[in-house]
Amino acid sequence: DVLNKTFTLHPICPEVEAGFSIPRPAVELVQYTSKVKVIGRDDKQLDVTEQLNNYCANKVLSLGFLSGYVFTPRSPSCGLGSTPIKSIYGDTLSLNSGVFAQALLNKYPSLPVIEEPNLSNQSAMLCFQLQVLSYYLMHHVNTLKRNAYLIKEKTTVGAVLQSEASIVHKMSAVNELFRKMNTQQLHEQLMMLRTVLNDT
Repeated sequence: DVLNKTFTLHPICPEVEAGFSIPRPAVELVQYTSKVKVIGRDDKQLDVTEQLNNYCANKVLSLGFLSGYVFTPRSPSCGLGSTPIKSIYGDTLSLNSGVFAQALLNKYPSLPVIEEPNLSNQSAMLCFQLQVLSYYLMHHVNTLKRNAYLIKEKTTVGAVLQSEASIVHKMSAVNELFRKMNTQQLHEQLMMLRTVLNDT
């Protein structure tokens, strides 16, 4: 509800869009000798690795218009560093990202991302919104040029957004700025960036 006030939300369910049934058998990530596979949790004969990988490879190519992504924890497709990787015997070996999450981040390494439960933390929510707006502005060079004075005078991140650095380096710099801000400062910056966008 909070994000919908500022952003346009695009719901995506990789498992449904990849053609899995509704309801569908639970799957999990299992480490084999050569690679991680997406295998049925209860039916070990169910292997949807290729089906999900093919979907992800094609889907992420169409998502360049996004400015941020909210992932689902522990999901074999959409977990962000929280998805269990199991051994063939069912033991948890490690935590990693889901297949779709990894594919999206491989294609767009600077894209602002967060797992859904973290949005309940006020500072994390504010920081994520600032990252999304910054990422959006970086991809709209003409908007930046027309409103350079607004961005530079009203926001702490203005100088970074207008620099000639790559988006990877710009996002790294603004993320570092946001990490140093307290909740009040994050809120003030968010209001300022929203004002800049409204003025455009």
